Parts: sequence; C-alpha cells; structure tokens
Amino acid sequence: MTTKQYGTWVLTALILLAGIGCATKGPEFKEQVKYALDLYYAGEKAREAGNPEAAASSFRRSLEVSPRPIVHLQLAHVLMDLGQFEEAGKHLELALAGNPEYDKARVAQEQLKAKITVVERIGQPEKKQESLQPFPYMPSAQVKREAPKPVSAPAPAVQEPTLTPDQQKEIDALMARAQKALDENNPNEAIEAHKACVEIAPKHSKFHYYLANLYLKQGDLERAHFEYRQALDLNPGLAGAYNNLGVTYENMGRVEDAMAAYQEAIRVGDHTDSYYNLGVLLEKRGKWEDALKNYRIYLERDSGSSWAESARKQIRALERALY
Repeated sequence: MTTKQYGTWVLTALILLAGIGCATKGPEFKEQVKYALDLYYAGEKAREAGNPEAAASSFRRSLEVSPRPIVHLQLAHVLMDLGQFEEAGKHLELALAGNPEYDKARVAQEQLKAKITVVERIGQPEKKQESLQPFPYMPSAQVKREAPKPVSAPAPAVQEPTLTPDQQKEIDALMARAQKALDENNPNEAIEAHKACVEIAPKHSKFHYYLANLYLKQGDLERAHFEYRQALDLNPGLAGAYNNLGVTYENMGRVEDAMAAYQEAIRVGDHTDSYYNLGVLLEKRGKWEDALKNYRIYLERDSGSSWAESARKQIRALERALY
C-alpha cells in the first residue's frame, strides 16, 4: 500500500467514524430538544393554573437542557410575579444576550423597573379577592380589573337585534352551561359555550364582551383584543369593554393604547375602575399630579374595597413627593 493509498484509507475511516458518531448523537439531541420543549410547555401550563413556583421550576429545568431566550423571558415573568426582581432582571439580560433584538424582553425590563419603583415607594398592594381567578400575566400588580362575569354582566345600552324564541332558548341553555363550567373551574368549556352564543347572535355586543373576558382571563390576548373590538364596534358605549381592552393592551406592552382605552372608558361611561388603572400608568410616566387626580376620583367612587386602601397608599406617597 502506497503512502497516498494509506492516507486515503485513514481519511475514509475517519469520515465513517464521524458518521457513526453523528448517527449516535442525533437521536439523543432530538430527545434533548423535545425534553426541553416539554418542560417549557409544562411551565406555561403551571403558570396558567396559577402555580408560579412549579412554573419557575419547569422553566429552570428547560434552560438547563436548552438555554433559549424565550424561556429566560417566561421565567423572568414568573419571577416578577413572585417578587424575585433581582433574578428576574438577570434572566431578562440573558434573554437579550441570546437575542439582542428581542423587543418583548426590553418591554419586560421596563415593566420590571416600574414594579421595583412601586414596591420601593409604597410596597405591594393588597390583592383584591374575587369570586373568579384573577387574570394572569398582569403587567402591573396594581391594575384593578373588572371581574369577568359572563352571565350576570349588565346589558349593553344600545338596542340589539331581537332573538327568536328558539334562539333565546338556546342562548339561555348555553349561558347556563357556561356558568356551570365556570363554577367547576372549566374555562375552556365556558369559552366554547360563549363562542356558540356569538354564532347564534353575532350582532349582540354582550356575547363578544363576555367571550373577550374569558379569553383575557386565560391570557389569550389576541383573541381577547379581537372580541373587545367586535363588542365596541357594535356598542361604542360599552365602558367596561374599553376598561378591559386597556388591561389587554397593558399585557401586550402597548401602554399608549392602554391609556387611550382607559380614557375612552371614562369618556363614554365614567368607568370607576378606569380612573385607578389610568392613575397607575400616569404615575409610571412621571405624571404624578394627573395620577393623583385620578386616584382621588377613584377613591371617591369606591372607598370600601381593598383596592381603595391601595389607592390611599399611593395618594399619600404622591402627596409626600409633590408637596
């Protein structure tokens, strides 16, 4: 065998060995990716179920297998919910290190700064006790939501098309089904029932509004936004829809749109909760006098709730800062 032939044989052997190595490693790598994704989805489900500790654990384990920017971002959101701001900031930095163009991570950094500022100034506000679970992924712990009550919410002010007796009977059955599903903590079943109501009565704004509330409660922001807009196209005077649309925009990081929605809720219906929500955003923007005015109006309207005590704390803090 010549030197050239020997060299060719060695090169061929090395290529074959490399191929065998890749063939062995390939399935393991795919399994690792799948495992990381399964952990990520488990974290999402835990967060949706209101278990941030379990969510944080799943996201951390996913990062150990595959450190992706989106997982760092989701873990940061959970850590913010838990009040672990320093670690949340580190994961947002890691998300941006992996993807410098990650706008959602930059928005989350601004939200984190706002949370830290509020906590340093007045501490964590009390949580409002509601019969239904609170909306997940709230960008500000201080946002006072209008609780989604798809069965008992007030009727819209505009005159809507009359339903036939058969349609009304079917609607009543679907609404009862939705309420039962909510009582049993089955939001997906309630959503399906309200989607059926929308199909029967697409020109009735209240059914779009109820459906949007459920989507918002589930964190499905795009669908919530669409249904609120549908409700408002049919009934521009539905102040509660403007308020909850503002909450949706806050979750999306669209602060200017959120402020406009709260202002519209006040304009068309003098919506009490929107004064509070607008005050929160104005305070974050450094417009303390305007924020103070809105908090005071809210307190005059709703002085007995746990959120009223939070408003009092913020009013005292702003008065000390301004005067």
